Amino acid sequence: SQGLRQHKKESDLRKQVWDLKREEALKKASLMEEQVAQIRRRESAIGGLIILRARFGILSIPPNQPHLAAISDEDRYIDVTNQLQLLVDRSTLQLEARPKTEIAGIFDPH
Repeated sequence: SQGLRQHKKESDLRKQVWDLKREEALKKASLMEEQVAQIRRRESAIGGLIILRARFGILSIPPNQPHLAAISDEDRYIDVTNQLQLLVDRSTLQLEARPKTEIAGIFDPH
């Protein structure tokens, strides 16, 4: 039916936008790799803060939204380990009170 075709078209468009945002975030994250490595070396030398793993998005499925279980992990959240390591200064994570999606290399997977 026409309604189903329209829904599929909208869904496909959302997926294309999501893919573009993800690609842009991954490019930004790759550009910061050398700077992140420098921060890790500096923090390691002083026994400071090293981010081992950080993810952003839907990390667990709320009981009232079981349909999210059908979405792959890759589509529910993104790795933001390097993006957060970049914000470490003198063993302190410098997170400002602003949307996390404004941090370079982070986007909301939803």
